[in-house]
Amino acid sequence: MTISIFPSPTLSTLNKDYFTIAAANTQYKYTDNFSTGVYRLTSGSSGVVGKFIFYNNSSVIGTGTTVSGTVDFNLATAATSIIMYAESGTDNQFAIEKVGDSAAVSSLSGTLDTLTNTQTYNQTGLLAVIAIGGGAGGGGTYQTTNAAGAGGDAGSLASYIGYVNTSTSVTIGAAGTGGPANGNGNDGNAKGNSGGQTSFGNLAVAAGGVASNSWVGGTTGGQGGGPNIGAAGSGGVVANPFLSVKSGTNGGGGGGGRATGAGNGGGSGIGTGGAGGNTNNAAVAGTGYGSGGGGGRTTPVQVGADGTAGVVYVLRGF
Repeated sequence: MTISIFPSPTLSTLNKDYFTIAAANTQYKYTDNFSTGVYRLTSGSSGVVGKFIFYNNSSVIGTGTTVSGTVDFNLATAATSIIMYAESGTDNQFAIEKVGDSAAVSSLSGTLDTLTNTQTYNQTGLLAVIAIGGGAGGGGTYQTTNAAGAGGDAGSLASYIGYVNTSTSVTIGAAGTGGPANGNGNDGNAKGNSGGQTSFGNLAVAAGGVASNSWVGGTTGGQGGGPNIGAAGSGGVVANPFLSVKSGTNGGGGGGGRATGAGNGGGSGIGTGGAGGNTNNAAVAGTGYGSGGGGGRTTPVQVGADGTAGVVYVLRGF
């Protein structure tokens, strides 16, 4: 073990290496064999920012930064030296201690089952599950005010990971149908229908998308677009926290519009909301799973489009 001088730090002889960093913004070099692993770095006095720069003979490997405390730094490549400095203060006590070995990790890999029908699922063992509710239908045209329909919301998402030792009842949420045209009496008469609840036993339960009436867009995740100005539906809920199971979103439907205006549906990878209708085109149904339908146009009056049914993704054998 050698100590190079920038000036020289004061080194202890304990199991943990302690250094006295005498002056601020003065770099100190310490040479040793730093094998790969996790190093606990301590910067000393309160409020002091400490820098620990690991490098080998050819390149800088990484920098650990602390602020009046301790940070764990994963050194992925062996280093031969470290440069340390404090951004303020004098006689700061720095410390370096190896507290663990580096370990390789990998994304989950197994067999993915895509369940699109209500059934009894008989696979057991360690399972990672994503459930997505059915998407809502878009609103139809409300005749009294000639209001275009809003897009239907996407279904919500629920997830579970754990050991399952028995068969599981699976319910797939139904698609919400679009609302009627020529609704009268009040705006709600042109409202679409909400999507159904999707469940994987009681372990993952996802609500269906909420239907929107003619005047306003939805209120849940994957919100349907508002009407008249042709607002676009939003992108829905990302399949976190289980992107190793399925990556993507399911989106709300686009709002209907006047003339050539219409909103596009949101979401991709799991489901995409249908576009809203306009003078030239009818409202479009959602595609994929758990997406909302587009809202009806104003002229001529039109029904809202349907959403799509939910889904359950199960990753097993990992």
